Amino acid sequence: MAGISLTQIGSSGIQSGLEQAQRAAQDIARVGAGDADQQNSSLNSLVESSVDLLQAKNQVQASAQVVNAGDEMLGTIIDTIA
Repeated sequence: MAGISLTQIGSSGIQSGLEQAQRAAQDIARVGAGDADQQNSSLNSLVESSVDLLQAKNQVQASAQVVNAGDEMLGTIIDTIA
C-alpha cells in the first residue's frame, strides 16, 4: 500500500509547508516603520521571511506532486488487479 503511504507523506508535507507560509506571512505583516537601525533590521527580516514564504510554496507544490504520484500508483494497482 505504497500509495497510501505516499499520500500520507505528501499530506504531511503540505501541512508543514502551509504552517511555514503562515509563520512567514505573519513575520512579513509585523515589519513596521521605526528608526534607521530598526528599519535595517526589518528589511533583513522581510527578506528572510520572503525567502521562507517561497520555500513554503515550493514545499507545498512538491508535496502535492507526491500526493498525485501516490494516487496514480494506487490507480494503477487497482487497474492491474481489476
